[in-house]
Amino acid sequence: MKLRLTIILALVALLAGGCATSVKQSSAPSPSQGQRAKLPKPSQQEISIRVAQELKVLGEKEVVTEKTEPGEPGKVTYDIPIVINKQVEYFIDYFQTRVPKRFAIWLARSGRFGPMMRKILREYGLPEDLIYQAMIESGFSCQAYSRAHAVGPWQFIRGTGRRYGLKINYWVDERRDPVKSTHAAAQYLRDLHAEFGSWYLAAAAYNAGEGKIRKALKRYKADDFWSISQRRRRYLKRETKQYVPKMIAAAIIAKEPEKYGFDNIKYQPPLSYDLVQVHPGTSLGVAAKLAGISTRQLSRLNPELRRWATPPSGGKYTLRIPKGAKDSFMVAYAKLPPPKRKARIGAVTVRVRKGDTLGRMARAHGVRLQDLMAMNPHLNPRRLSIGQKVVVPPSGAAGRYYAKSKKRVKKTTRLASGPRGTRKIVRQLML
Repeated sequence: MKLRLTIILALVALLAGGCATSVKQSSAPSPSQGQRAKLPKPSQQEISIRVAQELKVLGEKEVVTEKTEPGEPGKVTYDIPIVINKQVEYFIDYFQTRVPKRFAIWLARSGRFGPMMRKILREYGLPEDLIYQAMIESGFSCQAYSRAHAVGPWQFIRGTGRRYGLKINYWVDERRDPVKSTHAAAQYLRDLHAEFGSWYLAAAAYNAGEGKIRKALKRYKADDFWSISQRRRRYLKRETKQYVPKMIAAAIIAKEPEKYGFDNIKYQPPLSYDLVQVHPGTSLGVAAKLAGISTRQLSRLNPELRRWATPPSGGKYTLRIPKGAKDSFMVAYAKLPPPKRKARIGAVTVRVRKGDTLGRMARAHGVRLQDLMAMNPHLNPRRLSIGQKVVVPPSGAAGRYYAKSKKRVKKTTRLASGPRGTRKIVRQLML
C-alpha cells in the first residue's frame, strides 16, 4: 500500500510539474523560444482523469467513476463522483439489511419527486444525482422534521431557509414545499460548490454548515472530504462524517435497486398539478371541494400550508390542484360569493372590551397569542380600541380536524374575559 501511495504521489507531482512548466514557458518566453509552440496547460479535470486511470492500473478500489455517454445501453451512469470504500460499503449493507423497508419507501417516493428535482437541478447547472442528498436527508418526505428543527425534503433550518428565500410564518412553511425548497437547495449547493470546489465538501457543508467545514479544512491542513472525516479526527460529528458515504450508497442502490435486493418497488407517479390563484383567506375545504378532491389530498399537493386556509394577507395565493381540474375549478370559484370562499369555520369574531389585551383574550379563548396575532395582522397590540373586532382562530382539535367533518355544531361556552368576569361566546365548531 505504501508503494502504491508513493507511485500515486509521484504521478500527481509529475502532472503538477508539467503544468508549472507549461505556465512558466507560456508566460515569459525568451527570444530563442519565441518561435516555439506553446504547450497546452492540462485542466484539473484532465489531471483527475489521468490519476484515476493510473489508480485503475494499480488496482485501487477508490476510483472516481467517469460519466459515460447517454447512448450506451445498460450502462449505469453518475454525474457526481462515486468512491467505493469501507464507509460506503457499510451503508450499502446498512440500507440492505438494517432498514430495507424504510429504503424501499424512499425509492417509491423518488418516483414522485425525482423527475421534478432533477429538472430543477439541471436548470441551475448542477448534477442531477444530488437528488440522493434529499433521499438521505428526508426520504423525500415533505413532513420530515429533525431534532435540529430542520424541516422538509431538503431539511432546511429556519435561518438558512429564509436566507434562500423561503417563507416561514404562522400560515406557511415553504421548507415543506417540494418545488420551492428544491430551488432553494439548488442555490445553496451551487454556492457551497463555488466555495469548496468539491461536491463531497459541498454536501458536508450542507449538513454541518460551511463554517464548520472551513475550520476542519484549516485545522487538518486538508483539501478533501476523506481527510477531514478520518476516524481519528474528532472535530466533525459522526453524522457529518457519514453523510457523504450515505449519499453515495443511496445513489448506487437507487441506480440498480434489483441488484441490491429491492425488487418490485412500486414507484409513485411523478408529481403533476395545475396552478390556480385564490383570494386571501380562502378555505382549503372549499377549494378542495371545487377541485373535486378531499382536503387531505389538497394539503398533500400544498404541504407548505400550515392552517385551514390560505394566508389572509399578502395578495392572491397560488394553489396546486390536480392536473386537468383547472378550468372547472376556475368556473366554480368565480361563481362562489366572496363570503363563502373565506375560511370562517371554527373561528369567531369578538369585540374588544374595557381592560382587554390580546394576551388576555388569547388566554380566555384557549389559543396561543401568536396565533391570535397571526389572525389579526392589522391590529396593533398596544393600541386596542374598545369595540374593535378581533378574529379568534379555532383552538385545539377544532383547528386541526375541522376539515374532516361534514357537520357543523353550535357549541356555547362560558369564557372568562377581563375584569367583568364571564360572557357567552357562540363559536362554530366542526366536530
